[in-house]
Amino acid sequence: MQNPADSLGQYLVNPAISIGAVAFEKEIGQKSLRKFYEQYAPVLFTQYGFRSWIDLKNNDVSDGFTARNQATVAILMENAKSGLIWKLYDQIPEINATLKKIYQKK
Repeated sequence: MQNPADSLGQYLVNPAISIGAVAFEKEIGQKSLRKFYEQYAPVLFTQYGFRSWIDLKNNDVSDGFTARNQATVAILMENAKSGLIWKLYDQIPEINATLKKIYQKK
């Protein structure tokens, strides 16, 4: 098994990160999730969720799971489906004030 901390020159992919595009580019994130599922479901998806990484060059997969990956994917998928997270953010005055400052036209 390779060391995922040393990914320089490797082809390690964390499925949670690639699927994370859902938050910003819904269509790209959904395509990524679909592709991972179609090509790698038997080794990448388990009863515990996504494995931590897959090595596309050496046809290897991690033995472990990272809880923050599972949580991230679940939240992103729910937000893509219902928009719940963005709706909740819209209700937080501090976030609205910050966004107003960031995006105000000069």
